[in-house]
Amino acid sequence: MQGFFGVIINMGLIQLPTLESYWSSSWTGNIPFFSKAFTRNRFEQIFWMLHVSRDDPQNPGKKINKVKDVLDMLIYNFQKAYSPSRNLSADETMVGFRGRFAAKQYMPAKPNKYGKKAFTLADSTNGYVLNTLIYTGRDTLDTADVAYCLLPQPARIVLHLLEPYLDKGHTVITDRYYTS
Repeated sequence: MQGFFGVIINMGLIQLPTLESYWSSSWTGNIPFFSKAFTRNRFEQIFWMLHVSRDDPQNPGKKINKVKDVLDMLIYNFQKAYSPSRNLSADETMVGFRGRFAAKQYMPAKPNKYGKKAFTLADSTNGYVLNTLIYTGRDTLDTADVAYCLLPQPARIVLHLLEPYLDKGHTVITDRYYTS
């Protein structure tokens, strides 16, 4: 599965027009990484058969349940692998997506206008993502999950993202959304 996710991540970094293009054997388009990791047929078998499903009894019907475990694992590894600089940045991000998901957003000012809105904490010197929270509507942050339930939602989001980095001497940079 690590190899499968490695191929998926590299497909996001190296964007080609079709799935078959990644396994092209022509001398102009050959990228050996993909054919060494999997044959195209094996990758497609896993890709089409993989179904992520999670029913959380604490949050039944929450829109993000299917990918929560994978997202939590990624965030844990992001935080474990990197020690951030002193300056951190909290901002909203648009992840380009046009598939089926009830909480899709349209933000005309972003480079990817349609997709999933996420709140992200990053190292301001190089953009390394340290924490992220996918926007799922009104239930993005349940008040039972956050100790700061009397604060407005933008402040709770920033504190939620900063939780592993509180009281460690970091400076946080935000935009007007979080300070209004």
